[in-house]
Parts: sequence; C-alpha cells; structure tokens
Amino acid sequence: MKQPDCPNGIKSQLHRIFGKLYASVGNPQLALQQLANDIYYSSLEFGPLSFHTCGGYYQMGNVFQAKNSVDCALAMYEKVVEICIDTLVAAIKKHEETGMKLMDEAEQVECYQMLTKIVATRQQILGTVHASTAETYFALGLIQAYMRSLIKAKQNLDKAYEVLQAALGPAHTRVHQVRGFLERVNRELQVTTSSPRAGRQENGTNPKRHTVL
Repeated sequence: MKQPDCPNGIKSQLHRIFGKLYASVGNPQLALQQLANDIYYSSLEFGPLSFHTCGGYYQMGNVFQAKNSVDCALAMYEKVVEICIDTLVAAIKKHEETGMKLMDEAEQVECYQMLTKIVATRQQILGTVHASTAETYFALGLIQAYMRSLIKAKQNLDKAYEVLQAALGPAHTRVHQVRGFLERVNRELQVTTSSPRAGRQENGTNPKRHTVL
C-alpha cells in the first residue's frame, strides 16, 4: 500500500480487509480508521457514490452497530441504501436499453446481502412502517427484480409503496418511482405466469438472457 504506484482500487481493497480484520478482533477504532481509508481510496478510484465505495460505508455501519453507536450506524446504512437504489435504477435502465449488465453476479449477491442486513436492522430500531425502512424495501425489491426473483420483488415493492405513500403522500416523487417499478414487475409476473418458458426463467432454470424488468 505504501508503494507510490499502487492503484487506489487496490489500496481500497486492502484497507477494507484490514478494517474487517480489526473489527473481527474487537478493535473498532482501528477498524474505523482502515475503513475510512478504504472509502477515501475507493472514492478516488470509482467515485464517492459508486457501488465499489458502498461496501466501505456498509462495513463502517457494522462497526458502529457493534459498538452501539446507533445513529452513526444508521447514517452509514442510509448511504448504502441511497447508493444501491441509484446503482440499481441505472443498471436496470442500461440493461433495458442495451442488454448489458452493469452489475456482475458477485456484486448482485453483495448488494442483496447488505440490504437484507440493513432492512432487519432498520425494522428492529425504527420499526416496519418507518419511511427509512420502506426505502430499504424499495432497494431490496430492485435487486430482487434485477436478479429475477420477481415474486419477492413484488412483495418488497408493495410494502415500500404502501409505507412511503402513507409517509410522504401519493404525489411524492419517490412514491411515483416505486409505483412505476411495481407496475413493471406486475407486468413481468403476468408474462411469467402465462408462459412456461418465462416461468422457468423466474425459477432460475433457463440460462438464456432476458429482460431485467
């Protein structure tokens, strides 16, 4: 890491590894220092709002949660959810326009795992009908739709729409956005239930490329 020509992306990865290591041995202060460096170098390499940087915020949130710094943990998780939503909306649009996938399988799994942890944490601390929890339902619905788990995507988008509409009002931009993705998933589910081939895709048995939404 001390070599002047070491790429920022590699520095970021190494600092994240050390951050997770220090967290696992119960040294949150050193863990946070390493993860701050991870975020710094990842931001230089990929941008502060890139999915690559997202993992650093998530690991910092885990460290803060472990030391019962609830507000700090929630702030880090909020950043993760924000980045995941923006990344997934862009990835879905790109796939629809070009057929290209911006997120590989490893990134999809990482995104799903982070959001699953965050939604459980927000439900426990904020409750199931809090607007911030609903934002996580929305993000989960997006990654599930991207991974073609349409039934689960619909369940989370339904919950997001219901809570956000009550919290923000039906005219809010986010509510319209959630409703738009929910309608798209519903249309895809109609195709899935009416087509045996589409049904195989929903169950993950058809390896051929298909639309994300």
